[in-house]
Amino acid sequence: MTEPSNWTALWKFTIRWARRPVPGVLAPVEAGVEVGRAVMKKFVLQFPEMPPESAAQAWLETETQRAALAATAATRAQAGNESEWHDGTWEDGWPALSLAGLRLGETKAWQSFVDLMRRSAPHLIRRAGVPDDEVEDVFSECLAELDRERPEEDGVRMLDRIAVFEQAPRLFGTLVKRRAISHLRTNSALKNLPHDTRRRETLHTPGGEARALPGALVPVSTDAPGAGGLDFATIYEGCSDVLSDVQWTVVTRLFMRGETQLEVVSDPAMVRQLGLEPKSSEATRRRRLQEQLGFALAGLARCLKGRDLLN
Repeated sequence: MTEPSNWTALWKFTIRWARRPVPGVLAPVEAGVEVGRAVMKKFVLQFPEMPPESAAQAWLETETQRAALAATAATRAQAGNESEWHDGTWEDGWPALSLAGLRLGETKAWQSFVDLMRRSAPHLIRRAGVPDDEVEDVFSECLAELDRERPEEDGVRMLDRIAVFEQAPRLFGTLVKRRAISHLRTNSALKNLPHDTRRRETLHTPGGEARALPGALVPVSTDAPGAGGLDFATIYEGCSDVLSDVQWTVVTRLFMRGETQLEVVSDPAMVRQLGLEPKSSEATRRRRLQEQLGFALAGLARCLKGRDLLN
């Protein structure tokens, strides 16, 4: 076995993570010691022989953080108070918001979270290169992504994968950076999509047939090439059965008309088409819009690939 001094260093390392598993959480000393002891017992069973220091610290960091976050969540649930073990000095006084409220879609909880994230997220989005007039759209996409059920993960949302609210800002920050890059790439890929300022209500398919699209919302010039050498008429002809009416409407208004998300969700008819009440908040409307957009883009990607429309 290792020298006692090494064990002392590992113990101190474990206690630091037990008390501060993430920024914003500060467990009492007694609670940290309890978590630390439990983790160290597992460590001894897991490693009969002491591993290299870097490996030991990596294992202890992961296990201690997980155990400390679980203890924090359990303490808050038992006390009925999501401020338990919250570090009031976190980021110059960031409050402890309700993770349960975010998961339930409560307006007050979401508005508080949005206000908090606006302190830094728009700056990160701009720094990634997103134009000022598109920053709000990316910000809203990130909010929607947090609350979106992920089919590839059995419907689990990002909000369901965290144990305490204090994990949400860091998760959101990571999401902002990724979404900003994705937004720029999407805009680059779609820059050649046809736009028709006349906003015609019909679409002439490659066979010459005039067809009105769902909601008569698609303004296109079928002579102009689209992304990947396709025009929109070809895309719609090949994938018309893949998306619902509301999904086609979302795609055409955002990408063909070039409307902003705010313009789309401010339209009472669109709000009804999204299945929402007229009094629903802007944040709720944007989340529903992003949900439908995500389904639409995923469906089109599968269609274009599966039906060999890109060849």
